Formats: sequence, C-alpha cells, structure tokens
Amino acid sequence: MINKQKVHGKSAFIEMVGSVVLLISLFLPWITLSIGGSGTFGFVTHQSYSFFEGITQLSRLGRGISDLSSIFSSDGTEIVNYANILYLIPLLCIVNPIVQYFIRLPWLSFYTAVIPTVLSFTVGVGYGYVTNELGVYSSLGGVELGAGAALTIFVGSLMIIASWSSMGWYYKEHWKFLVTATVWTIFAFMCKDSLRGMEPGTLMALAVFFVLIGFTHIPFIIYTVVVLLVSVATEPGEIGKGERSIEEHTPAHPKVETDGYMDSIRMRSDENLKEILRNREDYSERLVKAAEKVLLERLVATTEQLTPVEPEQALSDDEKYKAYQPKK
Repeated sequence: MINKQKVHGKSAFIEMVGSVVLLISLFLPWITLSIGGSGTFGFVTHQSYSFFEGITQLSRLGRGISDLSSIFSSDGTEIVNYANILYLIPLLCIVNPIVQYFIRLPWLSFYTAVIPTVLSFTVGVGYGYVTNELGVYSSLGGVELGAGAALTIFVGSLMIIASWSSMGWYYKEHWKFLVTATVWTIFAFMCKDSLRGMEPGTLMALAVFFVLIGFTHIPFIIYTVVVLLVSVATEPGEIGKGERSIEEHTPAHPKVETDGYMDSIRMRSDENLKEILRNREDYSERLVKAAEKVLLERLVATTEQLTPVEPEQALSDDEKYKAYQPKK
C-alpha cells in the first residue's frame, strides 16, 4: 500500500527546497551570447544574461518603444510595467517555503514555479531553434543555454509535479482549488476568441494572462485526475493491494466499519502517527482522532508493562490457620 503521508511530506519538502533553488537559479546565467569567431579574426566576446538582467533589458526595450512611439500619442509605458511585474517571481520564491512550512498550499508552489519554468522553457526552445536553423552563421557568433535556465526547467518541473501530485492524493482537502482550476480553464476557452476584438492595453494584457494561465492548467488537471484515481484506489483502511473496500466485504454496520478503520490505524508506526499529529491541519479530523486514540492505547499498554508488581508476602503458619482456630 502506498503511504500517502510520506508522499505528502516529500511533496512539501520538494516544493520548499525547490523554491530556494529556483531563487538561486534566477541569479545564474540563462543565456550567453557570443560575438566573433573564426570569421572575425578570432576575437570573441561573451555576454551572459540572468533572469534579472533579462527584466532590465525588457524595461530598456519598453522605454525605447515609448520614445519611438511618442509621435503616435502612445507612451508605451505599459511594456515597462509588465516587465517589472516579473519581480514578483523571486518574491514568491521567498514567501512560498515559509507558507508551506506553516500552511500546506500546494497551489502556491505551482504558481511560484509555472511562470519561470515556462519562460526558461521558451529560452530553451529558442536556443534549439538558433542552434539548428542558424548554424551556418556559427563563425559570426553563437548562443548558449545558461545553467540558470536549465536548472529552472528541471527544478520548476519537479515543483509543479509535486504540487499537483499532492493535490491529487489529498483531493478532499484541495478540492476547492481543483474545481477553481477546472472552471478557470473552461472560461479561458470561452474567452480566447474574444481577445481578437480587444484593443491593446492593460485590459487586453490581463485577459491574455488569464487565458494563458488557464491553458497551463490543462495537462496538470489531467495528471491530477489520474493521481486522484490512484489515491481513491489506495485509500487507507479501505483499499489495499488490489483488494476491494471493507464496506464491500462486510455488512453495512457502523461498528464494523469503525473497527476496520481503527485496525488499519493500529498497523501504523509511532513515527507515522506522531507525524499526523504534528501536521494535523493537513489530515482529516477522523484520522487525527484515530491517531490520538492509538497512541494513547500504546502509552497505557507500555505503562502497565513498566509498573512493578509487588510480590506477595509469605504468611506465617499461625496466619495461615488463623481462620480455622476457634474464637475465644
């Protein structure tokens, strides 16, 4: 039987550590441009760009467009503002581990990782295109994928899979977000055609962002449904090792169901039960109460075993036959 508590703990650990690693990767080079080579007398210059340097370049581009488009009564400042919004990503990388330590919110880990992962994946696709299609110009320079982008793709993907896996295992606790993500995706499909008639501006940018995030939910919702089905098939105390649930093999009597559930809890180790009590907000009230009861039973049993039993004192011969002596 799959230990869902261990899976849940591993997911939280991956998300917290992944956020820290993701923050570090934002400072590493995402892409390196080299200018020069054999066709330029061997002089080569390299320029690396990290995530933050990329934001700076986008801001400069926005200011340049603003200057060029001023004659058309458009200041172009929205581009700069959109680039600056990307600074929320490192902020989320800092906040997410703290939140996950105190409150289990897998969806926050997903939104922390999805944007940098998509951006780094886009950089990787661009790198592949330049390498394959423009290889004939390699003598003039080249493009190299940086360690930051590669690390972001790997760590971000792990965080995304871990967060949706956790929501699939614990669908009862996270069903509200799963429903919200599904409705969000449906609305994204309904709104995508209306984007064509919108005028460029803040409203259109927000609508595009809404639709794109909605589309990113699609593969993970499908994945979570699969995990959810596996979770139902391995429910503790109900299904295990391909067997049918207890309710299918026993009469529908609450006492029988309770005994079967408690027996499954008694099979767990002390460490597992203590982990449930330490993170009681992540588990159902029924499981927490059962864990408390089993630990109390074991404590009482251990106390009884350690209590010394006083040996019976030997009786003298007079005391043995005192009851049979005639009263005076």
